Amino acid sequence: MQWSTTETKRVAVCLFLSVLLHLAVVLLTPSIPNPQPAFQVVFRPPPHTLETRIFDPTKPALHERQMQRLVVKGAPRQLAQEPAESVPLDEIAEQLPPEIRDAMAHLEKRIRIERSGDVNIDSLLLAFVAAEGNFREDYVRFPLAKMGADRDRALEVVERAIEAMGGRQRLLEIRAMSAMVWLESNVRDLKKPSCQGGVCLSAIPVTPYLYPVATWHYEGWGNRAVAKKEKYKVEVSFDPAVPNPSYVSKNPSIRERGTFEALFENRWGRYREILPPDLAAKRHRGEEVRWHFIDRFMGEGVALDYLEQERHKDGTCHDVLLVDDRKFGHYFEALFDCRTALLAETREKLTPQEEQWFKQANPDFLPPTWITTYNRYQEVQGVLTPHCWERTLDMPGGRTSKRHSTSHIHLEWAYNGAELSTAEPTL
Repeated sequence: MQWSTTETKRVAVCLFLSVLLHLAVVLLTPSIPNPQPAFQVVFRPPPHTLETRIFDPTKPALHERQMQRLVVKGAPRQLAQEPAESVPLDEIAEQLPPEIRDAMAHLEKRIRIERSGDVNIDSLLLAFVAAEGNFREDYVRFPLAKMGADRDRALEVVERAIEAMGGRQRLLEIRAMSAMVWLESNVRDLKKPSCQGGVCLSAIPVTPYLYPVATWHYEGWGNRAVAKKEKYKVEVSFDPAVPNPSYVSKNPSIRERGTFEALFENRWGRYREILPPDLAAKRHRGEEVRWHFIDRFMGEGVALDYLEQERHKDGTCHDVLLVDDRKFGHYFEALFDCRTALLAETREKLTPQEEQWFKQANPDFLPPTWITTYNRYQEVQGVLTPHCWERTLDMPGGRTSKRHSTSHIHLEWAYNGAELSTAEPTL
């Protein structure tokens, strides 16, 4: 078939336009970059330096599971160059701003304490329990425990107390604790009221003396903790060859016995009707579980905060901590002696939310405060232990004019099943 001249011209024009179009595409399209990357990333293990171990408490030995460091080839020479030797952290810290140095110091302290295995910085299980809905909404008093200088300082105060008592190892060896409880009294009940001049007395003042009233026994940790409190029965000997102790002829007043039971034996049960619901049972269980010093201040769910340093006219000084036991509800200030580092006093109260509830339910009373002082520290099986406790309840209001009730007890201790002494202690 032969094309006409017109058709031939059309084909030639189309081919010419096609060539121009392809040429334009080639010229306008940018050149494809080199597929070979400019930087090549490889893994190289770091040198085994002692200083890097402190920053990872879960891996105390980095040489067992080495971290991998990225080294970028083609980076500036001064960045890619390997150091001839490791630089101590203290030299590096000197070149940092003050706020960064403080943060590093707090980090090292927290890690050192947490690696001991007895402390959880975030008040163990608080977030989990709250998420599970087991906390009342008004019971979560503030967020997780502080992670800054205040909490670090509080932990340092508790650590100093542990060392002063005999050291962490000795305290952790205590698995059971027993006590013989002696009530200090300066009043003796009369079997028959004595009447003179129309005045009848049921009790008379005497020289202060000690009288055995109870035995306490604590054992176990956490949910397995067991507490057993029993009244002590004074036995009288009728055998002339076996003399009776001096306290047999004495008898504390009924009021003093009742005050002791209300403050030490079942203080939360006595006030359950004027306290928020479930608070009495929760805190009573807490006293059974938190018998160990370390568990009381560093146990599960315990948040610490450093408040201040109190100085008194007599020259004494105390570091004051706020202890918030979010598992059992105890909320108190703990005062540690600045000189001896030992626990000197606790001031237990209701939380701000609980105080509001208390005032609404009991308009005639002010919220209660329990003040307990600890004295006469003596060594028991290698651990310094307070042998004299004095507890005072301050709850002004009501029909009674007396604002305070106080009970003073002496305790003879024994640890880990050792025989409990029944000998009368000295005042």
